[in-house]
Order: sequence, then structure tokens, then C-alpha cells
Amino acid sequence: MSLPPSIAEMISRAAEHIDEHGELSVRFRGELHRRIEQESVSYHPRAGYYRRCKWSFMAAASAMPLWRNAGQGDADLQDLLRISRSALKGRASLQEAQARTEQLWEHFVALGCDHPELQVMTMAPLAAIAAAAAVVYDIDVANYEQNHLGGAPELWEAAWFASVAVAGGTVWSNDSSSSARRSFWLHHLEVSLPAVWPPHVEPIDVA
Repeated sequence: MSLPPSIAEMISRAAEHIDEHGELSVRFRGELHRRIEQESVSYHPRAGYYRRCKWSFMAAASAMPLWRNAGQGDADLQDLLRISRSALKGRASLQEAQARTEQLWEHFVALGCDHPELQVMTMAPLAAIAAAAAVVYDIDVANYEQNHLGGAPELWEAAWFASVAVAGGTVWSNDSSSSARRSFWLHHLEVSLPAVWPPHVEPIDVA
């Protein structure tokens, strides 16, 4: 199945509007989530949810090697991703996935606060946790921008955390890489999003 024209057009527009710091704005990210939802509903009532969750898993996967390469263990995170994928398929309890998500969220937020030198690096595990949260809570696509501008960070999407990890810091930090951030967002748009569209990856097989 090829990408719907509106999705392809939105990817192109979003890529063109990545700013000089390599950031993809909240406005474009929110619109992409809404377009995915709109273009998916005719295929299956929950197809947009499945596709957006799959997209989140792919974002997390791009950041997790940074955590492992730093010599940090990720067994708990991999277990969380396994459980949340199973929950997405209806083979595991959403309640169990939620409990693990909240437990690990608290752990890694505290780790970053207690050890400032690890704060940027913890964005990689937070991306994985946010991917699990996408399954448990789903993203509020109607109010996406408001969530990011004023809501609880645990409701933010995996891609944002992954972009910070890959770039080595937030867009407002002085030592992060704009080129690495730009490369992440371009891959997220131009490679990862088309990869979740064929029906064989959702809603049956989302691993």
C-alpha cells in the first residue's frame, strides 16, 4: 500500500520546515499525528493508533543504542517494550504495561535529576518509555500541541525524547548537534513513517 497523497505531502512539508536548529516544530508533529489518524480510519477503526504506536517504537529504537553503547543495562527497558508490544496485540495486560511504564518513568527521571551528567543520556530510555506510554495512554492527537507546550512530559512522544538523545541535548542547549537532530527528524519522517504504512505491519503484526 502506497502512502496516501496527504501523508506524502505532509512529510514533504514537514521536512522543508525543519528549522536551523534541526528541530521539527510541535505544529507539524501534531498535524502529522492527526493526518495519520484521518487516513487510517477507513482501513480499520484502530489503524491510526497502531500505526502511531509502531512509529513510536521505531523512534525509540533509533535512540536505545546510545544507552547501550554507554555501557548501561537495558534489560528492564527491553522487557517493557516487549510487554507493551504484546499489549498492543492484545496478548498482554495494559495494566501491567502501565505499571511498568510508570515505574520506569519515575526511575529514569530521578536518575537524570540525581546525576546531571546522565540527564541527556537518559533521554534514550525515556524514549522507550514514551513508546510504551503511547500504547498505554495513546497520544491525544486533537490537543497534541497543548500537551507538549504545557502538559506532563510523560505524555510527550517517543520521537522528541529520541531527538534529544541523538542530538546530545535539547534545542535550547548550547552543546547539542543541530545536524544530528535534523538527521533524526528526516529519518523519522522519510523512512520510519512510510515503513509503518503497509497493512502487513498493523494491526496484526506490530513487532
